Amino acid sequence: MLLLWLGVLSMVPFQLSRFDSGDANTKPVSKRILDVIKANLAAVSKANSASSFLSAHFITRPDIKDLYFDDFMLWLQQHIDTNNEVQTINMLSALAMIFKIAKRDTVTKHAHNIMALLIEKKLFHSNSFLVKKLALKLCQRIGLCFLPVNLASWRHLRTVKKLSESLVVNGELSQVAFPDARENEEFDVPEIVEDVLDKLLQGLEDVYLDIRWSAAKGIGRISSRLPKAFASEVVSSVFSMFEKKDSEISVHGGCLALAELGCRGTLLPDQLP
Repeated sequence: MLLLWLGVLSMVPFQLSRFDSGDANTKPVSKRILDVIKANLAAVSKANSASSFLSAHFITRPDIKDLYFDDFMLWLQQHIDTNNEVQTINMLSALAMIFKIAKRDTVTKHAHNIMALLIEKKLFHSNSFLVKKLALKLCQRIGLCFLPVNLASWRHLRTVKKLSESLVVNGELSQVAFPDARENEEFDVPEIVEDVLDKLLQGLEDVYLDIRWSAAKGIGRISSRLPKAFASEVVSSVFSMFEKKDSEISVHGGCLALAELGCRGTLLPDQLP
C-alpha cells in the first residue's frame, strides 16, 4: 500500500525537489524513492506489481527522466536473469509498464536493445508462463512505439443501414468509412516491427491460452496502425495458420487473431475466403 501511495505521489505535478530538506547529509527525495524502487524490484515479495506501477510513474516524470531514466532502463536490463525467475518477472513488468505510459521519444532509443535482449535470453521460449506473457506484452508495446498514434483510416466501418439507404443508383455508395480520420499515409514499416509481429505470430501457437490471447490482441493493435498493404500480409499470415489442421492450438490461435482483427476493423470483407 505504501508503494502505491508513493506511486500516486509521483503523479503530482510538483517537482519532488521541493520536498528536499536541503541538508547535504540527506539524500534527495527522488534518490530515496529510486532506492526503494530498486530494492523492491530486486526482492521477492507480493508488492512487485505495486513496485512496477511506482517505477513507471516515477521514472517518467519530467523532472526525473533527465536525471535517472537512461540509467534505470540499463539497470532493469542488466537485472534480467534467466536463473532468477522472480527477478526477471519484476524487471519485465516494470519495463512493460514504462513502455505503456512513457512518451515515445523517451523509450524508442532503448527499444532495439531491449528487443535484442529478449531474443538473446530466449524469454519467448521460457518455461515460465509469466515470463513468456510479460515478454510478449513488452514486445507488443515496443512495436507500437514505432507506429503512428492514430488508427488507420482504411479500416472497415461496421454500420447498420436501412434498406432504403442501400437502394441507390447502380447499388453504389459514396460514403467514406472514416470521414473524420486523417488519411493513414504509406510509410516504411521499421524492421523491428516486423520482428515484433513475427514473435506475436509465434505466440499464437503457444500452449497457454492467455499467451495466445495476448498475442492476438497485440496483432490486432499493431495491424490497426499499419499501412493497408502490410496489414494484408499480416492477415494472410494468420490465415496460413489454419493450414496446420493437425494442430488445434494453431487453429485456436488463428481464430483469436481473426476475432481481434475483425473487432478492430482490420479484417476487410475482400480478404475473407
